[in-house]
Amino acid sequence: MTEKLKANVQAIKDIVRMNPVWEQEKGAQETAELHYYHIVDALNRKWQTIGVDVSDAIQVFERGHNDAWTRIIALAPWNSNLTTNDLIHLLKVSPEAVQIRHAMQIILNPLKDAMSSSVVSLM
Repeated sequence: MTEKLKANVQAIKDIVRMNPVWEQEKGAQETAELHYYHIVDALNRKWQTIGVDVSDAIQVFERGHNDAWTRIIALAPWNSNLTTNDLIHLLKVSPEAVQIRHAMQIILNPLKDAMSSSVVSLM
């Protein structure tokens, strides 16, 4: 049996260290403290993940197999100029992933057609 993992391979534009995950007791030994990190990806989505340091937080984000520790906290703003090719590039979809590329075109093209027809109907 193989383990299924989600992989967040999109580029990270920004990462910010936030509050500790757990409050550290006063007088406790100095240990590496786990913090929340906020990440903005190439699609301008804001994610929350955890880590001891930036490198650790990026590893947790890229593995992305636990929704309790890595989750989207803010969706990307609507971009009406985003094309299928832009999205394929931003998500780093490989040329071999033909089915994904076709599915993206099928999903995005009806949206563009619906948008253009609604604009025409308003005129």
